Amino acid sequence: RKAERKLARKEAKKGMREEIKILNEKLNSGDPDGTPTVGEELADFYSRTAEYWGTQAVNASSASATTSSVEPMSVKDLKREGFHLARIRYEELKPILDRLSELDVTQDDDKKRKKSAKKEKKKEKKKDRRK
Repeated sequence: RKAERKLARKEAKKGMREEIKILNEKLNSGDPDGTPTVGEELADFYSRTAEYWGTQAVNASSASATTSSVEPMSVKDLKREGFHLARIRYEELKPILDRLSELDVTQDDDKKRKKSAKKEKKKEKKKDRRK
């Protein structure tokens, strides 16, 4: 029974590592400026990558300006559009970020549990030696 449980835990960890690998591949499929990090809030993501999103907004507005006779956007409008693009990207990746965060917490809990089990075993050995 103990071996079966150990094997089941090992398989679960392997599955978790595989899921983390797949999620990271989805998350890191593009430019790091266009990708939020795990635990990063939208405002932090935008402030870290504002220049990138400003460039994206300029590119988008210049593409639309060539197809129509719309006047160029102001700096404020470009910043607003850049934030809008960043928010769209953030919301696309939010489920992946949330799942990676959950898996990190689960792994940390497993590590803590394992560490405390080792400490307990050491305490028991010390007690046995004293007898």
